[in-house]
Amino acid sequence: MTKNLPFYNYIILLLPLGFIVGPLILEILLFFITALFFFDTNKEDFFKFINNFFFKIIFIFSLYLILSFFIFSRFNIGYTYSLFFIRYGFYFLALSYFISKNSNLKKLLLISFLIINLLVAIDAMIQSIFGSNILGFKIQDTLRISGVFADELILGSYLTKTSIFLFTIIFFFEKKIFFKYAALSLIIINFILIFLSGERSALFLFIIYCFFLFIFLDIKIRFKLIFSSFILLIAFIILLTNQNVNKRIFKQTLFDLMGTNNFTENFYNADQLIIKNYDFDDCVINRNLDNKNCFYKKKFFFFSATHQNYFATSLNIFKNHIFFGSGPKTYRLLCKNEKYYVNRWSCSTHPHNYYFQLIAETGIIGLSILVIAYLSLIIKIFRIKFNKDTNSNYKNYHIVLLSGLLINFFPFVPTGNFFNNWLLIISLMPVIFILDYKNETN
Repeated sequence: MTKNLPFYNYIILLLPLGFIVGPLILEILLFFITALFFFDTNKEDFFKFINNFFFKIIFIFSLYLILSFFIFSRFNIGYTYSLFFIRYGFYFLALSYFISKNSNLKKLLLISFLIINLLVAIDAMIQSIFGSNILGFKIQDTLRISGVFADELILGSYLTKTSIFLFTIIFFFEKKIFFKYAALSLIIINFILIFLSGERSALFLFIIYCFFLFIFLDIKIRFKLIFSSFILLIAFIILLTNQNVNKRIFKQTLFDLMGTNNFTENFYNADQLIIKNYDFDDCVINRNLDNKNCFYKKKFFFFSATHQNYFATSLNIFKNHIFFGSGPKTYRLLCKNEKYYVNRWSCSTHPHNYYFQLIAETGIIGLSILVIAYLSLIIKIFRIKFNKDTNSNYKNYHIVLLSGLLINFFPFVPTGNFFNNWLLIISLMPVIFILDYKNETN
């Protein structure tokens, strides 16, 4: 199967491991692959590969960041985000180029994702059962497991995003039963571990992803119902039998959305539930919240009181930087300014939502690029779904990947930093499997 596979393609097969080792190693691997791409490709192939929707979106956004930084930026920070964002476009061009040159590489890369995911899942299960994983990393919080990611609580996010590749395997290896059932089994294990990781955003996105697939996949309804029922049964059993998970996933979520009530415990200090009353014009904001007339306790929050504070601060920044934003990485600076912050809980390194981050840091123009790209993906899914000239496996393969991109950039959920390299690379990784699909039978 690996016969005649050029040596540099083995570097590509290390990428799934790179997501585990860390972003620096991942970037080094991708930089080396991209350098080889420029060395190996000719002018004709280069222009053929850049002529695709995904590269054009990344190129336009990158060009906008560069122009915005040099012309409109008031702050000399975040320049690496602006000047070098284009590298992500070249990373995925290089990967799709080398995959197109070798018919085995895509299969091997998907298998590599499956193997690494399996190892991560086994390690996480060991940590869940024994309190520490194979590497000796102990559970940092009794409500959260992190596996190989140690003190970084991103296990659930990783498993949600890599589950996309497992669903891809099911339809790519259409006639190979072993790979199909191995991927399906691992998807179910991932779901259990996402629950145990305590990452509510990851769990929500996994469920939304399954819902998208239930609606759009061209498979028999009974298979959809069996899988959905099995997932719901697992969720019910975990919530019923694991009090730690029940407390974080159910009780804390209810508290975050609605504040103190008869069904939840008080997870936070009371002043985290206090939001500025925007209807009170004479209110004077101060860090210590000593002017009680300026604040009131709400009964419902957008994700949580703390998240709502971040979002309100983002909108305050946006009001002063409407078209071009304040610049990447500037939220962490401006949220400390009395002109923008809401209270002492409203400052962080980023506002924990891609869309609020972009409207604050890149303005209407930057946000519009992401929104247009997102809506275009939705249109693409509907076109594929209702195209009568393509076979079911082709439809399902593309729907799995395009729906994966939709959930990776889903608007209505707390997220990490949009400009985080690890997060952006793994979120965009489905692109390389879309660009080179040849409707193969396996």
